[in-house]
Amino acid sequence: MKESFSKENQSPTFFRESLVESELSPETLKKIKGHSELVIRHEALDGLKWRFKTDNAHEAVQKGVALFDELRDRYNVMVVPMRIVYGADETGQEMAYIITDKITGKSLNKIRGFDSSEKNSGKKELSDLYSSLVEYIKDVYEEGGLYLRDIFRNVQYVYGNTSKDKEKKLYLADVDLDAGKYNASIRGDEHNSEFYYCLESLAEMIVIQENSMSRAELVRFLDARSNFFDFLNSVTPADPYFSRVEKIKAILNSN
Repeated sequence: MKESFSKENQSPTFFRESLVESELSPETLKKIKGHSELVIRHEALDGLKWRFKTDNAHEAVQKGVALFDELRDRYNVMVVPMRIVYGADETGQEMAYIITDKITGKSLNKIRGFDSSEKNSGKKELSDLYSSLVEYIKDVYEEGGLYLRDIFRNVQYVYGNTSKDKEKKLYLADVDLDAGKYNASIRGDEHNSEFYYCLESLAEMIVIQENSMSRAELVRFLDARSNFFDFLNSVTPADPYFSRVEKIKAILNSN
């Protein structure tokens, strides 16, 4: 990392005054002057405290980061490396700035195939990603608790390199600290509804990516589909959200 972005220069004032809009998404992302290899997101601490149901802003951030750590360490999803800087924005609002490495490559929603040298490894990474996300939602259903609810869109993943990578990898590049909570003790909890939106989104991820690949690729993510159906079939009609499960099956069967 360049000398000017040293630990002592990560003060709130230095950091805020060094931020400029990112060409990746000017409305939501920032970058640091002279550091094109980094991407900056920002979250209001008050919003994070409400989201994670705590009065301690640092605890809220730690809970969010821990969910991404779990996704990486337990489910082998490649999450872009991140670190946090705290400070106020130009209006004085207290913020958490999430610093990540920039991934140079293609977002998953734009991938139609792979170069011959990447075909096998690229397809395997796609298949492994969807299988990992299925395992993730299965465990959320069984164990309950906090879960990442904004990781189920193909556009959030990028196949490419950071400045440190020698080979391309499939990264989760969108690391907003956004979580839901599933109540496994009371299946009919009204807040459990958003969990099923995540299931629907995951089914759509799989179907859309299969349909998006070129005919020469002939891709179907059979392992992920099989595990997904096993999970969906394990949900009984006694579950108050059983009709949503049937809808998710229909999405998977649409391709």
